[in-house]
Amino acid sequence: MQKCAGTLESVHRSPEHRWAGLSIARVLLLTGTLVTQAQAQQPEPPFVWQPNLTCTAPERPASDASIQLVSVATVPATVALVEAASGRWFALDRSGVLNVFQDGPTFLNLGVALDISTRVTTTFNGNASEFGALGLGLHPDFSANGYAFVYYTTYDGRYEVRVSRFTSTNGTTFDPQSEQILLEIPLTTGIHIGGNIEFGPDGYLYIGIGD
Repeated sequence: MQKCAGTLESVHRSPEHRWAGLSIARVLLLTGTLVTQAQAQQPEPPFVWQPNLTCTAPERPASDASIQLVSVATVPATVALVEAASGRWFALDRSGVLNVFQDGPTFLNLGVALDISTRVTTTFNGNASEFGALGLGLHPDFSANGYAFVYYTTYDGRYEVRVSRFTSTNGTTFDPQSEQILLEIPLTTGIHIGGNIEFGPDGYLYIGIGD
């Protein structure tokens, strides 16, 4: 600003010089403003990551423990894996097939516990979807009553979610004809339909139906 004022004073001898000086002053002022803004808008230098050599993890403690992975079965699309008190594991496949395994020194594949694949639909209007058998829950008193609850999608004149109860008389297999339908929810879309079901510590069955 002081330099611009000095320039204006040096050319005050005539009106022409005054106008010229004023123009020069304006240019200098404008230029100075632009330079100041340009300097203010200069990008910050890029962040350079520097390792912190003073912060290191402690030495891993010595251990003779080892983990061995053993393949016991191939289930195409397991959506739920639930353990019974007897040590049996039930693995629900999206197609509607429930497989059962026995835990122990030798993990045994006991075969199919329930097959409702003919009732389960995995497509919506012929297109890929999130449909299928999606949830499995065992009753807290499963060892006594043999109740299992399955959440699956089906088509019976309309697309719907169905929550049904099936009964086992031996703790291993379920009779498909023992189905008791507890809940039916119409569906208008093939996505975001939930599927998780679990018993809470209060003994109630909680069902996640999506959005």
